[in-house]
Amino acid sequence: MDAALHDHGLHVDLAGETRSEAMAQALAAAGRGVCVVLDNPQFGLRARTLTAGGAPLTITLYADH
Repeated sequence: MDAALHDHGLHVDLAGETRSEAMAQALAAAGRGVCVVLDNPQFGLRARTLTAGGAPLTITLYADH
């Protein structure tokens, strides 16, 4: 996310971060901001595709064993 913003000359000042995707969604649903998470939407929120320059942003997840 940071790289995509930087590549497009954008900067976001974060007001805060949560350790829980559910908490981030709860705050967004309560009108306390926006959230970007990988979980399925909860609390009446809807998923949206993030785009940069017209192309969807993607993320590669890695698992370590």
